[in-house]
Amino acid sequence: MFVCSWKDGQLSVKMLWVDNCLMAGPKEQVLKAKTKFMTLFDCEDIGEMKEYVGCSVIRGDGWLRMTQPLQLRKFKDEFDLETQRAKPKTPAEPNSVLNEGDQGTALSEEKQSDYRKGVGILLHMMRWSRSETLNAVRELSRHLKEATDVHYKQMIRIMNYCVSTPERGNYLKPERKWDGRSHMPLRISGMSDSEYIKDPSRHSVNGWICFLEGCSINCASKMMPVIALSVTEAELYAAVQCAQDMMYSARVLLSIGIPVEFPMKLEVDNKGAVDLCKNWSVGGRTRHIEVKQYFLRELKEEGVIEVKWKAGDEMTADILTKNLGGTLFAKHAEGLVGKDKYQKGKEADGETKADTDESIHEEEEIGQFNTKKKLSKGQKYYYEVWNSIID
Repeated sequence: MFVCSWKDGQLSVKMLWVDNCLMAGPKEQVLKAKTKFMTLFDCEDIGEMKEYVGCSVIRGDGWLRMTQPLQLRKFKDEFDLETQRAKPKTPAEPNSVLNEGDQGTALSEEKQSDYRKGVGILLHMMRWSRSETLNAVRELSRHLKEATDVHYKQMIRIMNYCVSTPERGNYLKPERKWDGRSHMPLRISGMSDSEYIKDPSRHSVNGWICFLEGCSINCASKMMPVIALSVTEAELYAAVQCAQDMMYSARVLLSIGIPVEFPMKLEVDNKGAVDLCKNWSVGGRTRHIEVKQYFLRELKEEGVIEVKWKAGDEMTADILTKNLGGTLFAKHAEGLVGKDKYQKGKEADGETKADTDESIHEEEEIGQFNTKKKLSKGQKYYYEVWNSIID
């Protein structure tokens, strides 16, 4: 739960997670709110945020990284990681797909319990600090009922990968600086991809990432609930899921009173899917997916989302749909966990890399969201929502 307030044109945010409370905003406002909060509730002030929801928060000049050293310690203490002495460069075997329980020998009841426990920890880590492991952990989570020694071996590999890269974690460094005032529209963008029927079930795997000012704020790796009849259909399905997350993010920002820059950019690596989003014709091969076509087309016509093509080699979301090899994995992982010392020839972000944040000029930013600018129907709706909150 979060509560937002504006005072003197500056934003303050208070967030609650079970018994943890986080306050952010101008220093004077935060200190005043903290004093009032502590008079109402019996709580302890632990100072600057260095740990939250089980994550260690590391800060630098304009960047933030989240790691989970306590979970890594659990792997070392509770699981026999020495069964695999090599330090893997990727979470899973490149190009591999974990099948159902007919692979390998069934686990004993005790080991099955350990498997569920280990996958549970990995599920928590992939959400909060290790997004690059999403696809590999998703595959493990499908076999919680009847896992085999093959699945258990794969779990140990992912644990070894995480333990061998303890300082790697989700990395946030905005492309532009924000002064905490409401006049600056923030940029939301997205990438979506799909791996067509590679799984034995013939269900495609979709992956998508939602970015805020270039920082990954939500990403997912999910198997389609239906079987796609073509690559284009699978890619379109993934694009719709990404668009839904982008719209949700935009509405959260607008509800707080922060404007959003429209149209939001959604990148897809399938030209057929991009073309379907941009025209109103429906053929025999696409008639059964026209509802999703119309959804993206309307967003495009209203100026809310702009769908663009992006080359597959540059598609970061590719890491969420399949188990990639070392070179491609390292390239796409950089979009989620940043550059770090574990990548050959890369400088660690926040250490020696010069700050290249784009300077913000207030007049230019206001012009992008000025009511004098000709707005589409969809953009007018979102602008009116933002304007009503500010007023």
